[in-house]
Amino acid sequence: MKSEGLIFQEQNNLLDWLKAQLHNPPTKEESDYLSLKSTIVDYLKINHSEYSQKIKWETLNCLPKRPKRYVSLHQAITTQAAIKILEAYLKSTNPQKWHVLFGKERPFLNLFKYLRSVDQHTTFSKLRNKIPYWVLSGFFPWKGPLDPDYQRKLNCLFQSMAKDNGYVKHKYFGDYSKAEKEIN
Repeated sequence: MKSEGLIFQEQNNLLDWLKAQLHNPPTKEESDYLSLKSTIVDYLKINHSEYSQKIKWETLNCLPKRPKRYVSLHQAITTQAAIKILEAYLKSTNPQKWHVLFGKERPFLNLFKYLRSVDQHTTFSKLRNKIPYWVLSGFFPWKGPLDPDYQRKLNCLFQSMAKDNGYVKHKYFGDYSKAEKEIN
């Protein structure tokens, strides 16, 4: 399937870029590079002890009948690292495309919130059916030019995000103080 080949190629491009960042850091101290480096160091410092695996936050659920889900410090830092690394890669390898698609109102982060929400609510089959459309929509390969019909495709993507699974923008994680008190 063509979409699987594009996904695999993008993953390889990301890993090659990350290796280059780690082996050949910029000569001047750039704030984006320092932020990326800090994120990677934080991830590598994760204490894999039992404490870091304990629940710290409750995910906010928009649908009352859904079971509650919880996130550990380890899971939160891993997710944060993945998002920041991908964001840095996309920004640095095609800044024009990044700015047009994700430069306003944080839709990049909202896309990750949506993907995680779909995954947590066990309706990944709906998402899996859409992935080939998204991959072949002209957003990938990332280094390539922007699809002329990108605005319509982007609107379709975010409209489907708003409809699926009661996803509510900006309401995803809440501080779970009760679990913190129970742990300590």
